[in-house]
Amino acid sequence: MPSKYPCGNCDIGVRFSGIKCTGPCNKWYHAGCQNIKEKSLKKWTSQETENWQCITCRADQHLHLSQKIPDPISLNSSGTIEDLTNSLIENKYLENSKSEEDRLE
Repeated sequence: MPSKYPCGNCDIGVRFSGIKCTGPCNKWYHAGCQNIKEKSLKKWTSQETENWQCITCRADQHLHLSQKIPDPISLNSSGTIEDLTNSLIENKYLENSKSEEDRLE
């Protein structure tokens, strides 16, 4: 008979030292299967356990959020490597020119 709460990692029933993911998967996990030490888990507050998400859900959430954040380079250029390279070369040239002017003064 299959377990009522199979671990989302190893598929073995979670009976002790388990924690439920509050992320999209909503699965139970053995603490050890999520790299959580049993002693550490026992010290968690109810708020920590009520808001805990498994490694997979956290990674998916991070990936989803990173897709929404605009790339700062694309905000400042037309997006080509050539434009970026030219901009960097121009900045370096201006820095060198300023240094040369300072030396001549």
